[in-house]
Amino acid sequence: MSVRLHATRSKNSVCFYAIEDFINPTSKKRSTRTVESLGTLNELMASLHADSEEQVRELLKARLKEKYPSPAKKQPVVISFDPNKTIEKDQVNSFNVGYFFIKRILYCLGIDEICSRISAEHRFDFDLENIVNMLVYTRILYPCSKRKSMEEAKNLFLFEQSFQLQDVYRALSVLAQNTYSIEAALYKNSNKLCKRDTRVLYYDCTNFYFETEEEDIVEGEELTDEADIKTVSLDFGKREYGKSKEHRPNPIIQYGLFMSGDGIPLADYQFSGSSNEQPSLKKLEKKIESDFQDCDQFIVCTDSGLNSFANKLFNDKPGRSFISTQSIKKLNKKQKDWVFSDKGWKVYAGDTLLKFETLDVTNLPETLELTVKSTSGKVMKFHIDTEKAVFFKDCWYKKTGKNPETGKKAVIDEHLIITYSQKYKRYKQHLRERKLERLEKMLKNPSKNFRKSTDERNPRFFVKETSITENGEVAEKTIYEIDEEKIAEEKKYDGYYGTATNLNDNDIRTVLEINSDRWEIEESFEIMKYELKSRPMYVSRSDSIRAHLLICFMALLIIRLLEKSVGESWTTGDVIKTLRKMDVTSLKGNGFIPAFKRTDLTDALFEVFGFRADYEIMTRTDLKKISTEQKKGKYYAFL
Repeated sequence: MSVRLHATRSKNSVCFYAIEDFINPTSKKRSTRTVESLGTLNELMASLHADSEEQVRELLKARLKEKYPSPAKKQPVVISFDPNKTIEKDQVNSFNVGYFFIKRILYCLGIDEICSRISAEHRFDFDLENIVNMLVYTRILYPCSKRKSMEEAKNLFLFEQSFQLQDVYRALSVLAQNTYSIEAALYKNSNKLCKRDTRVLYYDCTNFYFETEEEDIVEGEELTDEADIKTVSLDFGKREYGKSKEHRPNPIIQYGLFMSGDGIPLADYQFSGSSNEQPSLKKLEKKIESDFQDCDQFIVCTDSGLNSFANKLFNDKPGRSFISTQSIKKLNKKQKDWVFSDKGWKVYAGDTLLKFETLDVTNLPETLELTVKSTSGKVMKFHIDTEKAVFFKDCWYKKTGKNPETGKKAVIDEHLIITYSQKYKRYKQHLRERKLERLEKMLKNPSKNFRKSTDERNPRFFVKETSITENGEVAEKTIYEIDEEKIAEEKKYDGYYGTATNLNDNDIRTVLEINSDRWEIEESFEIMKYELKSRPMYVSRSDSIRAHLLICFMALLIIRLLEKSVGESWTTGDVIKTLRKMDVTSLKGNGFIPAFKRTDLTDALFEVFGFRADYEIMTRTDLKKISTEQKKGKYYAFL
């Protein structure tokens, strides 16, 4: 990294800049960026008391050399070891420096200012900033319990703990009470790092289980959909038995997450395990409206489980729209007949929209040839690869329901879009074949508790139960077999996909592209559960659970920003794995050597963050300086 003088000339002036050479982590090409604007030639001649441009250049070069000195060359270090001497007992010789990158982003997100504000509002004597830092570092690098996190934090290079375990648990309550003010500040400050796309917000729910078999017994009821938004932040929910995503027989807590269109988490919400997830969308939207600056106009995109009439009605207003998955099975008979008819199908060939009077999408050739005559008389021929094409049809209709706030009838103009693709058809067929293979194994030796399931994701969904004889008498046992009629019924929907919206978009591809990106919020849940190990949870108090999920939220936010920083060229798993392995080994009295593998990813991270920790040997002073600079160093926007 070197800073040099650069000048640009125009017709009337010469402007001088300090520029820095670097390797672009995305293109892997050499590039430059402006570090400082120095002024025009006339301004500098006056301020430097110079008589010529040449003199100005010499003075500026001297100033830059003093302000941005090149790293001094150091002499090689020779180290000797004694093969007859053992190492010190209980001495830690390896330390993680990967947390430097996490530290930089945390401070760019203003964690010091956030904690300082909270500390000023509450009466406590522990170091909240130090505790939050430790919890976030260890959640990404060594995900474990709070007690274990304090032990693991000793592996972080020069990280000094200024608190006790009891302080950590006291801090959790404070963090829980300030959840939304923290998340609002993180959102505001993250806009300084990268441009946040809040035109589209994705919302989905999951749940987390606990290693216990007892629910929380708390008097009072869950907040209703019409609850005062001022009390929403205090509603942490209870551990209760509910429908677990992992099908575990443990109490769960429900969790909702809003993600912006660029895949970065925005805000989250926690509620009781047995509660309906649909009201959570409206509650969290109200918090975003009240607490998040310049984030009140957006498109909400959800899956079919959250597309209730109340949610759609809430987002059917100026500045707000909805896009949600629509189950074709839940459409009425008239709508289903329209879906499966051969009329109304369309397809895009490049930017040209092609319409068909009739088309049997379930029986297409490999290539569909079409000749179209334009209004100008020009004849155009199109060859459509049906294996890759997505055919669609759409219509508007009136959807009626009850307004939960007034209790009166309400009407929404809803835009229903149906797509059909061969790729999606094969995907659905593959899933069903796998389920049937598993079901056949189950039926060969069914367990005593074997039962038919109403869950379409369960292989037992395709089971047919027979508990009576042909004469109608009660049978001595129940016969289980594969239900061929149900399989035939399911095959009818292969390849079809429904989307409901109130957007009047002429280019339907925009709506479909927005809906197709919902996978990123599912990936975020996977990161929280598997990489950050957010469950099972070992805290039991509702406010501690809320704070634990807040720390997981912050860790997810930082991981997403790290992905952005290196151009999203590597997966989340690659980034986390690299940070966890980025250790340096202490050489007694001589410094530290890298104990990690140098890769394109480590090079990209060092280049973006402006330091290197992969020299053959580094002194404690060098690493300490790097660590200190992460709290105050200059940070370049990702986008």
